[in-house]
Amino acid sequence: MNPSEPQPSVSPAVGLPASDEPIRDLLRADERLLEPHRMASISVVHRNGVRSAAHFGSLYLTDRRLIHLNGHTSTIELSEIAELGIARHRLLLSLKDATGVILDLEHATAFRARVAAALGALRSR
Repeated sequence: MNPSEPQPSVSPAVGLPASDEPIRDLLRADERLLEPHRMASISVVHRNGVRSAAHFGSLYLTDRRLIHLNGHTSTIELSEIAELGIARHRLLLSLKDATGVILDLEHATAFRARVAAALGALRSR
């Protein structure tokens, strides 16, 4: 890069170019973005067994939450996750309140490993 050329703005809290930061204003002061996932759908299975329609958008893993953006914001605190599972290209979450969450995304197995690592780090604090 030529130092005289304009450089992309980078947020220290996120580490992504400013143009890719729809999440920036949603992060807490001490929260770090670990991984963005541009295409993911989320659906919720409520305790009564009723499953919500899938909502497509961007999924972000931070060191404290999963955040899904698709016109509105859905968040899942990592501390509320009781179990993680995989079924093909779906990451299945069981929450402590008995709610289920289905995340449909590419590379679900690798993303599950990253979520598990973030959970482990959070629990060891």
